Amino acid sequence: MMTTNQWAPVMRLYDLHAQAKTDSLKNAIEDAIDRELNAIQAGSARRGGVATAIDNHRRRERRRRQLETAIIPVMPTMIDPWPEVHRRLDLVHALEGVHPAFRTVLLMRALGLTFEEISQLEGEPIGTLKSRMSRAMAKIAA
Repeated sequence: MMTTNQWAPVMRLYDLHAQAKTDSLKNAIEDAIDRELNAIQAGSARRGGVATAIDNHRRRERRRRQLETAIIPVMPTMIDPWPEVHRRLDLVHALEGVHPAFRTVLLMRALGLTFEEISQLEGEPIGTLKSRMSRAMAKIAA
């Protein structure tokens, strides 16, 4: 016959099973219930059945998400690289037609530098850099 101390973890697992929202969590809790009942029948009551079931579920879900993020970008059937390749080639061709001084300002801005920082690096007034940027953008847009 089961004692109250042995039955309490099983009842907590049943309560958690009723509240579980995902099938994978329900399956994890069912596995924990089975392990708990088997341990009680064998005469060795387990400790931490609830916490272990939830921790194992979270660990499996975390591993699944990590694998999905690692595998999905590599799957060649899901990726069409050509639009990105064409966009980069178009940008390279557009930049070739821009004066080198204008190109420098444009690329430094693309890297996230402010006009003040570019001014310090290039030794040019901010107004000159802004006009170069404007001319470079106009040349690319044409």
